[in-house]
Amino acid sequence: MFKAINNDNLELILYILKQNNCCYYCQDSEGNTVLHLLIQYYEDCQDIQIHFDKLLDTDCSYFINTQNNLGQTVALLAVMNDLDDLDDKLINCGADPTIEDYNGNFIESKINQNSIQSSDLDLDLNNTDFDTQSIDNSNQVLSEFNEDSSLS
Repeated sequence: MFKAINNDNLELILYILKQNNCCYYCQDSEGNTVLHLLIQYYEDCQDIQIHFDKLLDTDCSYFINTQNNLGQTVALLAVMNDLDDLDDKLINCGADPTIEDYNGNFIESKINQNSIQSSDLDLDLNNTDFDTQSIDNSNQVLSEFNEDSSLS
């Protein structure tokens, strides 16, 4: 499989995947598993997406958090490549979003860099504690201003 991926032979990659003849916990010389390397095809190849979906419906616990030589997990690579739907699927399958790579990146930090978190937008719309004294003072000033304006 690694040779097919290194040669960018998508036809052979798909053939091997369909034969279910793939070791998902095996790593190449850079520590990448097959899933690490298949990330590059995920967005453009529906067959790869289908394979990921089928695989993630099984027990992936023995390889889902495998880190390559840079400390990157498949889920972190998904986030780094803006594959948010795949990242969600991986996390739902048991990928640990707190695993850091060797540069200190982890899923939560990459998401924070790419988007505004809903917690940043927390507005208490039920808070009705207004400073009524300030409102009354403002109304008084406005009323006096209007009286002065009408006299001139």
